[in-house]
This record gives sequence, C-alpha cells and structure tokens, in this order.
Amino acid sequence: MELLAPAGTTDAFVGAVEAGADAVYIGAPAANARALARDFTIEEIAAMIHFAHERRVKVYAAMNSLLKDGELPGAMEMLGTLADLGVDAVILQDLGVAELARRHFPGLRLHASTLMGANNAAHADFLAAMGFERIVLAREMSVDEIASVCRRSPVEIEVFIHGAMCFSYSGLCLFSSYLGGKSGLRGRCVQPCRRRYTWQGRGGGGYIFSMNDLCGLRLLDALRDAGVGSLKIEGRMRNRAYVEKVTRAYRVILDHGQEPGALAEAEELAAAAMGRATSTGYFLPYAADGLISEGHSGNTGLYVGRVLRLGRGWAEVEARVEVDDGDRLRLHHEKNGERTAFTVRDARRLRHDNTPMLRLTLPPGAAVGDALYKVDSVQGRIRRDKGVLRPAAFAAVAASARAGAARRKEVRRMSEAAAKVERG
Repeated sequence: MELLAPAGTTDAFVGAVEAGADAVYIGAPAANARALARDFTIEEIAAMIHFAHERRVKVYAAMNSLLKDGELPGAMEMLGTLADLGVDAVILQDLGVAELARRHFPGLRLHASTLMGANNAAHADFLAAMGFERIVLAREMSVDEIASVCRRSPVEIEVFIHGAMCFSYSGLCLFSSYLGGKSGLRGRCVQPCRRRYTWQGRGGGGYIFSMNDLCGLRLLDALRDAGVGSLKIEGRMRNRAYVEKVTRAYRVILDHGQEPGALAEAEELAAAAMGRATSTGYFLPYAADGLISEGHSGNTGLYVGRVLRLGRGWAEVEARVEVDDGDRLRLHHEKNGERTAFTVRDARRLRHDNTPMLRLTLPPGAAVGDALYKVDSVQGRIRRDKGVLRPAAFAAVAASARAGAARRKEVRRMSEAAAKVERG
C-alpha cells in the first residue's frame, strides 16, 4: 500500500519524504481545504516536485475547496500550472472544477476528496465515471464496509489512517458555518467542535463534540486484505516533527510489521508526535466509546498540566512532562475555549508537596485552571535539511508554468462570464 503523508510547509515536506512517504500531498494555492495555512509559491511547488521525483516520491495537490464563479478562472489557471509542473494528481471536492479539469486538462490525474462523502460502491462508480482515478472514502466506514467498496470499485481506493477526525460526516459539516460564519467546506473551519459546552440539566459541561485522533497502526493487515491502495495521514497544519514521526511509525509497520518489536517501536514514534488521544475511529464495530474524551479539550500535544497559581509576571503550573526553554506550549483558556501558543523562556523547575511544577511567564489572559499542552520541542525544530530545497532555483520553471498555464482563451472567457454574473 502507498503511504501518503501531509505537508503544509516545505520543512514538513522534506521531513515526510525523508521519513519514508511514498507520496506527499500539499495544498494548491487559494483553492484547498486548509485556507488558514500559508500558501506555497509556485517556485516552492516546483522545487518540492523536483525534490520528490528525484527520490521516486509522488506529489499530489489538494484543490479540495468548494469554489464560486468568480474563483473558477483562477482555479483553471492553477490547474494548468500544476499540470505543467508535473504534479502527479490533484485532489478535488467541487464537481464543477472536476468537470473543467477533465475537459481542459485530460492529462491530469484526478482524486476524489473525502469531502465528497463517498461511502458506498454506487458512489464510487459514479465518481469513476466522472474521470476520477482514485477515491478517498468517507472516514465513517468500517473495515468491512471499505472492503465491500474495494471489491466493486473500478478505481483505486484511499483511506485516512491517522490524524484528526470530524464529528460530522465527511464533507457535510456545517457547524463552523452555523456558529462561526466560516465554511469548513471552503477551508475556513473555526473548529467549534473543539470547544467546551454546557447543557440544561447537567452541571459542568464537557467537550462533547471533540473527537479523538484516528490511529490505525494495528489495522494495516486488515486494510491491505480489504483492498485499500493508499493510506493517508491527516495533518497539513501540523509541524515537521509530527509529520516525520507519524510517517516513520507507519513505515516501520509497512516494512517490518511481522518482526518482533515493530509495533511497539511504531506506537512509541506515534506517541512522541504530540498528537491527541487516539482511537481506531470507525474501523471496528462497537468502537464508539473511544471516539470522544468528554473531559478533555481535544488539544494536540502532550498534556503538561493546569495553571495552579498566578502572580505578577509569573505563573506556577503542573509539569507532568519535561519542558525546556525553547519548547512550544499552547495555553488553552478554559473559559472561552481560545488557545494561545508561545515559546517557553526562563522556566524554573519547582516541587510543591512532591508535585513537579514549573514557574514561567504565560501569555496575557491566563487564568487559574487553564490547561497547557506541549506541542513542539526545541530539538524537533532544529533544521537538518537547510538548503535541501532551493525554490529560487526554480524561478524560470515557475515562470514558464505560469505562462503556459494556459488555456488563456478559456480562462479569459470564463473570467468575462463570471464578471457578468457578479454584476448581475
């Protein structure tokens, strides 16, 4: 099976390749379902594709946002640019964009995003007839249901194997639009499911919508037997350390799964990635009890502890894990659910009633009872690949791709049509 890793930065991209990914997926500028992430430049995309192809690794570009009429000309131009750069596939959610890609860029390989909510063989047949050569199934399916689709699907099947889960069905969540006014289907999810809620008749409340992360390290044999072709790790918003460790964990099982100690090594790597608590998701029947930790905020990272005391310019907090100067922590404000990341400076180790503690400076607004999570270590941010990717060297390639992206006549026609629609 293909091991497919995420990358939201060039640093994470290099880490994914060096950790053993067979393919890496990145966000296409301005048209992907992680709109809050920084867009890659065309030069960076060209450099990443070259770096990967030299190592026989594929690159997929996610253009999996829903688009409006005025955005279609830019999407067409981006499809042409990606085609000229030699991307191995594009991941799409919008059926209109898929039809335009099929019609005007027949050489581009199309993958159907999990946001299309494909969860049965009939849906797979429909997408295959539209020209998709791979389908990323909905994440709410059991191994047996996945096997049923694989047996009948005329195209490749990909499934998510690790990372964040959505409380709603894949591609059908309107929670962010309803509470935050920003669409998760356009890459702007404000994650209302990660917040704390109270309800009538029950004191205290809890994180009743916050899903634990998916971990399928123990299920690779079952998914291989089911017919799955690609295993996808979620995490284009995660840092290099996370991507690298999780990718290595699955590489260990794929390459050495039958050897003594392989599973233990893989699980240790995954745990060190500082993700959330995990479950096997919907892969196994009757596994719903492990999907949500109601009393836990659902933050990524290792739980450090809670703020116990505050003074002028200092705070004392629990220290359930090692914390060093230079580490990155995230402060979770229990009152409003907001989160603030910061770098540790001048932390002092203390002990109070035999409890390990830290005295350090916290961001403004911290309150007693707020929780702290370690999201990155200073060692994990050391750049070992400085200079490996040289985007500047691909300026001419990028300029050529932009110039030939073409189908200029079609883009101009669509731009004029969209302008008329907007003017009414």
